[in-house]
This record gives sequence, C-alpha cells and structure tokens, in this order.
Amino acid sequence: MSRGPTPTEPYWTPLSREPLGWAQIGASLLRHLIPVIGTLWFGWSASQFGLLSVFNIAFSIACIAVVGVGASMLKASTSKATSAWARIEPWISLAVVASFVTVLLTAMFGWIIVVMAPEGAALFGDRRLWFGALGMVAAALPGVLAGLRADARSGLSDEQRKKRDQPRAGVLFFTGVIVFMGSGYAASWFGSWGLYPLMLLITVLLLLGDLRPDLMRELTRPANRLTDAQKRWKRMVDRL
Repeated sequence: MSRGPTPTEPYWTPLSREPLGWAQIGASLLRHLIPVIGTLWFGWSASQFGLLSVFNIAFSIACIAVVGVGASMLKASTSKATSAWARIEPWISLAVVASFVTVLLTAMFGWIIVVMAPEGAALFGDRRLWFGALGMVAAALPGVLAGLRADARSGLSDEQRKKRDQPRAGVLFFTGVIVFMGSGYAASWFGSWGLYPLMLLITVLLLLGDLRPDLMRELTRPANRLTDAQKRWKRMVDRL
C-alpha cells in the first residue's frame, strides 16, 4: 500500500515567481555592479570593494526579512481601518530594525577587511564608500517594493515564506563567508590577479540571488545533493 512521498521537502515545490521588469533588472545589475565599476574604472581599493560587497550582502539579508514581515503588515493594514500614524509607525520600526541588522552583519563579516586594509580606519573617511553604499540602497528599493507587493498578493503563510527564503539567505551567508575569508588577503594583493576571481564569484552569486532566486533554491535543495544510492533508497521507501 502506497503511503505517498515522504514529506522531507514540504516547501520545495517550485513557487510561482512574477517576471521581473526591465527596470528591476537594470536596478539589480546596477546595485551589484557598483563595487565592480568603482574598482575597475575609478580606482577603488580592494578594501573598498570587499567592504561594499559585505554591506551589499548584509543589506540583502535584511531585505529578505523586511519583505517577509512587510508583506504580513501590508495584508493586515488592508484588513482594518487605522489612523495614519498607526499605519506608518510599524514601517518606521521595520526600517530601523533592518538598518540595525545591516550594520550588525556588515561589522560581523567586514571587520577583518578593515583590520587588514592598508587604509585602516581611514577607509570610512572616503566619501566614495558612502556614496557607493547609498547608490546600492537606492537601486535595491524597486526590487524590495515589488517583492512586498508580490508576497502580499501571493497568499503564502509566514511559515511558507520563511521556508522559501531560507535557501536564498543561506547562499548570501555563504557569500559573506567567502568575502570574509578572501577580501582581507585580496586587499594586500590589489594590482595582482588575486582580486579578480573573487570579484567575479561574489558578483555572480549576488546577481543570481536577485535575478534567479528559483535557481539558487534548486542548487541548495537537499534532494539535489543526494547520491544515486540515496535516491534509489528514497524511491524504494516511497513505493512502500
């Protein structure tokens, strides 16, 4: 007697994804290419590239949380009439929390870059670093707003959204580890070929996370990491 498939991956069914508009694609490309453009054409240091990449990763993780919580707030705000301040205040609190998470994760992944950078703490006095970070935040806003609206319309529960977004957050965390381990050394290799493979790997991972989140989910899907023997055993168990 068949008991159906074993529920080992209850949230890994491909979820519908609204196609990205050209404006969103362009904004995403600009956001993730800002550190590359600054390094290759405007003479930014490897330390600046690494720190901006860490900030980008931290901000992306914070945005995942903002979209999830914000979608629930958006649905709740349309279900009952409240005052203007009562509708605005939770969004202000959410922005403050997202800023704190971004700063915290940037510090966690980026401290080694500052320690090993030739510029040291003077790295933070360079206006190009702050303008680059501000440009990345501005370029991310269209995608964040589109994600909020799409999730509010999707009908997914909070638990389903969390399970869906966990692989993407995991890939971002892994990318942060790569920057943490590699950028400190790349800072001393600037001008050599050591920086460019790191730059390419980080940029590709971040672009895929934004433009093809479905692909990143599949790359981290547990069933795709099973050996042939494990897959045969799973099929046998499913037939019981």
